[in-house]
Amino acid sequence: MEASGRLRKKIEDKFRDDIKRLSLLWPSENVYIEEIAQGKTKIQLHSGDYHEFDSVEVSRLLSSVPKYFWKIMKLPIVLRYEKHESGYSRCVVEGDVWQRRLVELLITGSVSSEGIKEVSLSQLRFLLSNYGSMVFVRVTI
Repeated sequence: MEASGRLRKKIEDKFRDDIKRLSLLWPSENVYIEEIAQGKTKIQLHSGDYHEFDSVEVSRLLSSVPKYFWKIMKLPIVLRYEKHESGYSRCVVEGDVWQRRLVELLITGSVSSEGIKEVSLSQLRFLLSNYGSMVFVRVTI
């Protein structure tokens, strides 16, 4: 029993250390699309390193989002993937209403008053294949 308790603690400690390490790779800043259009294509991560948006994806974004939204919509897009014990899973758009509207605009080409609060797996695939460098996905279990 003593040995299994030590093993469990060791596994839990390793898990916590890995989570801390991964959290350093999370973005520590957001940038407005207008800033991206002016050349700011890197964002700082909590580790102090920088993450750069793909230039092809930046061009695609700038051609998909009307200029009048550039001063109010920000990147990166942050999603939270949740898988429940029942087997149900969902992907929630984190951030404010403008983040949800940006996701909706990129997926559907239009914007509603609330934006998209959840994306389906096919919509997630679309975002990752077209704007992958601009999307961060947090996984919860």
